[in-house]
Amino acid sequence: PPNAWYLSILGVAPPLQNQGLGAKLIAVTLAQADAQHAPCYLETFNPRTLSFYERAGFRIVARHAEKITRADYWIMARAAR
Repeated sequence: PPNAWYLSILGVAPPLQNQGLGAKLIAVTLAQADAQHAPCYLETFNPRTLSFYERAGFRIVARHAEKITRADYWIMARAAR
């Protein structure tokens, strides 16, 4: 949709992972998107992040292989709230 937000890059340094920092980082953006009733979408190449994004309300809508590296990646979407 034309009003959709694309979440580009989110990362937490490995020694700081699994402490809730990623959830806190994404919560700020998702709250702003919710205030505008905007759906969100993102792409991830890391299968370990799928459950993280699912807990934030995203759902897998497609899985593809990158053309050159053939690495799998997922497109995830979160409905407007």
